[in-house]
Amino acid sequence: MPAIVDKAAKRAEIVRHAADVFSRYGYNATKMQDIANAADIGKGTIYEYVRTKEELFLAVYDAWMSAYETLIRERVAACTDPLAKVDAIRDSAVEFYTSRAEQAPLLLEFWAHALRTDNPAFLERITRTRTFLRDLGSKLTRELVAAGWVRNSHASLWLRDGSPKSMHDRSQTSKQVSATVSSSHGSLKVVPSLCKRPSRSVRV
Repeated sequence: MPAIVDKAAKRAEIVRHAADVFSRYGYNATKMQDIANAADIGKGTIYEYVRTKEELFLAVYDAWMSAYETLIRERVAACTDPLAKVDAIRDSAVEFYTSRAEQAPLLLEFWAHALRTDNPAFLERITRTRTFLRDLGSKLTRELVAAGWVRNSHASLWLRDGSPKSMHDRSQTSKQVSATVSSSHGSLKVVPSLCKRPSRSVRV
């Protein structure tokens, strides 16, 4: 009786080895046989899970960003205080990128490939993470306003696209920014002079 293969686990293993090989040689120089050798499988086995090297390259990035988004969601969901959520996002970003420091050049190569390829799936995946971070930042900003940590008139500067409305606003607020929860895809800015512990007299 043939052994039962956990397809999801096997695919994840191939993607993990592919990330190591892509990081070592770069996308263009990597051959599918290199990945097969690293995973100790036949090259044909890889094609049971992906159709092309480019699809496998996308799978690596998708796995990374999915893990990043899941990490943030879980940690933010565990917090009840909006400022604790800011800390959770920052800590998640630092932990995620630190754990992949040796593979960081692969992220740059992925973004460069996304601009060169005719495959729209690459830019779509980048956009998905950017949208996730932007929406989370907007939601958290509203929570900070509701809790009295940020004045509503100033928070509105950051809600639309993550940056001040004008160059004048930018110069006035840049000196006040003490924390930026950021990734290579987006950022959430917190202005400390506006984030003061609310008192009974504070109204938003």
